Amino acid sequence: MKGKVGEAMAYGLPVVTTTIGAEGMNLQHGVHVLIADETKEFADSIRQLHDDPALWESLAKNGRLRVEQEWSPSAVEGSICEALDSLATVASVRSA
Repeated sequence: MKGKVGEAMAYGLPVVTTTIGAEGMNLQHGVHVLIADETKEFADSIRQLHDDPALWESLAKNGRLRVEQEWSPSAVEGSICEALDSLATVASVRSA
């Protein structure tokens, strides 16, 4: 399900998800997504999102930025390069 959350955010769609759906993604309720675990709370969050264009736009914008910053090809490339640089540093210290 997390792939679907990230994919929706990448397309600029605001997301209502559960705590488990947002787990490990560093998403903040009301900033990147709406998080609701109970059925009524989930439905109320969807209704709130539908009725509040400013909230819709804010979540859409912030969610898309989150995807770009954390999971875009360039962001992943940067993380991989940092990890490799760190490994190279550790290897050079150990061999010295």
